[in-house]
Amino acid sequence: MILIADSRTTKCNWAACSNDGEIIQIHKTFGFNAKYTSDKKLKDALEESTLKPIKGRSPGDRNHKVSY
Repeated sequence: MILIADSRTTKCNWAACSNDGEIIQIHKTFGFNAKYTSDKKLKDALEESTLKPIKGRSPGDRNHKVSY
């Protein structure tokens, strides 16, 4: 699984893609500014987002772990 993020200060769009590049799901979260967002805030936000259900899943490879 490939996870692509397009982040700006106010919003972030995420595309969960297969290894072949096919978009499987689109997710939206609030934005992350690398200068002002701590690692903890980023991880906490991702744990509470719609991205959480894909953690640990990968199309075609159920043993692959996805980390963020």
